[in-house]
Amino acid sequence: MNAVRFGIIGCGTVASYGHIPAICEIDNAELAAASDISQARLDEVAARHQVTDLYTDYRELLARDDIEAVGIAVPVDLHYQVVMDAAKAGKHVLCEKPIASTVEQGEEMVRAMEDSGKLFAINFEKRNTEPYVSMKHLLDEGKIGELKVARFIGNWMGGRWAGADRHKMLMTAGMGPIVDCAVHDFDLARWYTGSEFAEISATGTNIENWPNPDHVIAACKMANGVLIVIEAGWAYTHNTPDHEGNLRTDLIGTEGVLSYADWNTTIEGHSRIREFSVYSREACYRKSLETEDKAFGMMYSLFSQSIRKGELIDLPSGRDGVQALAAALEALSKTK
Repeated sequence: MNAVRFGIIGCGTVASYGHIPAICEIDNAELAAASDISQARLDEVAARHQVTDLYTDYRELLARDDIEAVGIAVPVDLHYQVVMDAAKAGKHVLCEKPIASTVEQGEEMVRAMEDSGKLFAINFEKRNTEPYVSMKHLLDEGKIGELKVARFIGNWMGGRWAGADRHKMLMTAGMGPIVDCAVHDFDLARWYTGSEFAEISATGTNIENWPNPDHVIAACKMANGVLIVIEAGWAYTHNTPDHEGNLRTDLIGTEGVLSYADWNTTIEGHSRIREFSVYSREACYRKSLETEDKAFGMMYSLFSQSIRKGELIDLPSGRDGVQALAAALEALSKTK
């Protein structure tokens, strides 16, 4: 299969550790060009990945006939315009989550991409990351019976690890943890249950003085009756000398439980611990996992295969992005 020629639009934090290395490392994709408003970021991409075609105006990249697809990794409030321009230029699009700042924008983006006849996928990479994939397979095989409760917990220091400016952007334009991060969990809830959200309630608090709450707890019910609990916080050990991350996913069924715990701390040199546990009538076991690698490479490989096939293969669509955003925004609205 001929490699798909990609352009990347936005060369900031997520593109640097995820999108760009993924495109460069897989066999069925090629990074043909990059765009960013910062020349310094473009110079870094050129030096690190030997990309020679660089643009501070992404529309010049989109005008290239030899570029088939683009990865979009600009801030969320810019997604709408860039995707709409990509649709007009006839490019396939893999866009960072959340799909947009509003549901209305997301729906318009989906329609524009459908009208263009090009593929549109959202980077919910957890659907292709272990152990979330194994949890889905075991759930579908009936290992824990009928799913009754799904719980997602994400407490850590948030985007501060990449600098104060990034954290500020994520707490303002990014709408805070219940949208920027927990949109993954709203997507997983739909994926695991095969159902849509029927009821959403939420409460939040402001530990720091941001316009959006930096700790939110949402309690939801799916149309098929499954209960969903989502807790997302970014003020967890945020101002202490050492930091801890406490992430957890639990799927509770009538016949057992699937559980994934991801815990890390810098106290006394301790590092990250990841454990996947299965409790079923057949067997109970726990296994340690290697350090989690976000599945950017898998996402881009599948997207390249999808482009050649003409339909999405095991990837969340733009419509999936709209549904997850709608749920996350409803939860955020309940905290106001």
